[in-house]
Amino acid sequence: MDRLKQIMDKLRERCPWDKEQTHQSLRTYIVEEVYEVIDAIDKKDDNALIEELGDLLLQIVFHCKIAEEQRRFTLNDVISRVSKKLIRRHPHVFGDKRLNDQAEVLKQWENIKINEGKKNIFEGIPRHLPALIMSYRVISKLRRVNKNIKFKNQKFVSLVKKDIRNLKKDKLEKYIGELLFDIASISQMYGIDPEVSLLNKNRMVLHHYEK
Repeated sequence: MDRLKQIMDKLRERCPWDKEQTHQSLRTYIVEEVYEVIDAIDKKDDNALIEELGDLLLQIVFHCKIAEEQRRFTLNDVISRVSKKLIRRHPHVFGDKRLNDQAEVLKQWENIKINEGKKNIFEGIPRHLPALIMSYRVISKLRRVNKNIKFKNQKFVSLVKKDIRNLKKDKLEKYIGELLFDIASISQMYGIDPEVSLLNKNRMVLHHYEK
């Protein structure tokens, strides 16, 4: 890590391109690096994963260097903050509390975040996420704190549950993919952007629980 920081120091001092970069100008690159990490994971290619995780780490060091030059924060501040957070949010590991399963851990995590002064359970969900990923995250958060998820189309949901009840995960993934593709097909047939439709629904749910 020290070697990487030294290299970044020199780049910011001597490279015309690196010297001109800002948090804003680097936004696209950090998103691209995340997707390249995901590609490497999906390919199960360790060499590619090493490469892409290094590129992602470089972006983190780059942002911290920019902030350090402006006397705002340093890489050590970032590491210290996340270390303290992990200890604070895992009292069942670093304290005396005992939990039995993953569901209890996730519920505790959300409750600790609220006790830390988070305004609501949705803090931390980026509002620029793609609509489907946002829906998944919102529903996950609600279920962690035992919020009841109401289905608007009960008849359709009942039919789907009946069809998928005994499917294994790989078959279930295929089934869900087909359902989503059919929804996209129906949307296209009537000139409706499904991304906009789902984003509007997400906003309605967020508004309901945040007010």
